[in-house]
Amino acid sequence: GDARAAVQALRDGVIGKVLAAKAINHQLRGPIGRELVSDPPAGVNYDLWLGPAPQRPFTKNRWHYNWHWFWDYGCGDLGNDGIHQLDVARWGLGVDYPKAAVSSGGQLFYDDDHETPDTQTIIYEYAQCHLIYEMRLFTPYALEGHDNGNVFYGTEGKMEIGRKGVIVTLKDGATRKIEGEGESNMANFLAAAQANDPARLNARIDLGSISADLCHLGNIGTRLGGVRLEYDPASGKITRCGGRETEANALLSRTYRAGYEPAYRG
Repeated sequence: GDARAAVQALRDGVIGKVLAAKAINHQLRGPIGRELVSDPPAGVNYDLWLGPAPQRPFTKNRWHYNWHWFWDYGCGDLGNDGIHQLDVARWGLGVDYPKAAVSSGGQLFYDDDHETPDTQTIIYEYAQCHLIYEMRLFTPYALEGHDNGNVFYGTEGKMEIGRKGVIVTLKDGATRKIEGEGESNMANFLAAAQANDPARLNARIDLGSISADLCHLGNIGTRLGGVRLEYDPASGKITRCGGRETEANALLSRTYRAGYEPAYRG
């Protein structure tokens, strides 16, 4: 309810023309150390667990929650936690696919089995605004007044969305809190499922896929060492990437292990 009220307030011009937004993922995610190769737990079909992913020796760090931090299975914390803030930022700005994405990231904190970054910055360029993703997984303290959240910057002020609610601060220093009403997202989803009516959903699933695509594009740019890339959603191809288009497009999909090929390729 609060987020929907916040987005409506942005549409109504509460902070003027919105030119930039930050999707902020800052928290402390501790190191995972290093684990030696071992046997899978008893009763586990490790081949089935791997599915289409490459065959790798089992380690406890590739298991349960820590699979998020390996490129074979996860998207790092951008696709794990950051996507929630990225989705709200995109919703508030009223945008879908950017004209370009500029990425940088790496491990400034971890020195362990992590493959994915602990620090990442991505700028999604749109014709009329910028969406900035900031991730710092070494911060056991609040930044900009909260932990994970969003900040929208307009010509008349800013809006912050976090776990403490929605706060607008205007250029004259005046502040106000925005509160919404209505059912929670979970209640909305369950009601739509029970009614078998997708039209009842607060957010269509195809809109979620756009936010997921932005995560993938940001990670591809990071994995290539920090590049600016342009993506065409109609063709599903990265069209410009500083001469590294072939390398970049190869990261848009994967080679499926024999026996786990998808039955359908859209």
